[in-house]
Amino acid sequence: MTVLSWHQAPLDQWQRYLEAGQMPHALLLVGPAGVGKREFADRLAAQLFCERAYGRPIDPCGDCNGCRQRIAGSHADLLVVEKPEGKQQISIDQVRTASSRLQLSSHSGGYKLLIIDEAERLNFAAANSLLKTLEEPTDKTLLLLVCSAPNQLPATIRSRCQNLTFHAPQTAEAAEWLSSRGVAASKADLALVLEIAGGAPMAAAELLESGYPEQANVWREGLLRIVDGRADPVKLAEQWFRDAAPAVVNRLQHWSKALLLWQTAGRPSALLEDLPEEQLSRLAARLQPEGLLHYQTLLQQAERALRGSANAQMQLEGLLLAWIGKTVPLVRPVY
Repeated sequence: MTVLSWHQAPLDQWQRYLEAGQMPHALLLVGPAGVGKREFADRLAAQLFCERAYGRPIDPCGDCNGCRQRIAGSHADLLVVEKPEGKQQISIDQVRTASSRLQLSSHSGGYKLLIIDEAERLNFAAANSLLKTLEEPTDKTLLLLVCSAPNQLPATIRSRCQNLTFHAPQTAEAAEWLSSRGVAASKADLALVLEIAGGAPMAAAELLESGYPEQANVWREGLLRIVDGRADPVKLAEQWFRDAAPAVVNRLQHWSKALLLWQTAGRPSALLEDLPEEQLSRLAARLQPEGLLHYQTLLQQAERALRGSANAQMQLEGLLLAWIGKTVPLVRPVY
């Protein structure tokens, strides 16, 4: 299995655990979204369940019985817990079911492995249930918690895991990886999606596939129209609600951050690069840096609320009203 170049440091740490025979019972794979943490977890599973590797620091063969079962998704000792489709959280029932299976003997005589993808989505009850499993691990059991927002995990869980830390690669390295995947995009579009994705290659690839560069113009026009009074924020929120609300919140984070950096530090942004000077000056002149800082806080609160049972459309309405100063002083008075 090919190792991504920016995975080498966490892979080296994993290999040291194997060589020393000091495997932790729980690893927290932490880093920004879109850098391949889940792919890395799958690679570790492949290494653990390969009958040729037997947990040694060598590549899995892909052809033994253990490898074939893993590839088919039928390996009895490999459990995966992830957010159900259409839900925002991982439930206690999911964790309880997985924990019960970990109490059973290994079918293959080796490790039992539980991967929890997007572990930050564990609800309060699920996190408490997982804590019990972490406090009383069974023999030859490994938990891999894949997480992009470790601060959203209880400290009691984080303290019982060893960290494997992931970072986004350099821009040139990320662009080279995208090119090797056959991604066709202009230099400007690559710069845009890599900026939005924080340099994370997988996240950038998803943005390109979703048509983000073209959509960015539509979203930017919507924000300009409500600032100029040419659009109703409530109606625009209803229109944008047809898309996933967390994605809209994410876009607003990008725009407010780009404007804040442009205003306070003169830092260029791929988001603002092709904005006509007249539009950029008009938008920047009306939005206060202090208001944009507060807006970032509102966005973080909305992001957390959307992980629960918050009304998504009402959240978007509030954010777009705030953008034009109806809730917080984002807009300077026009005299």
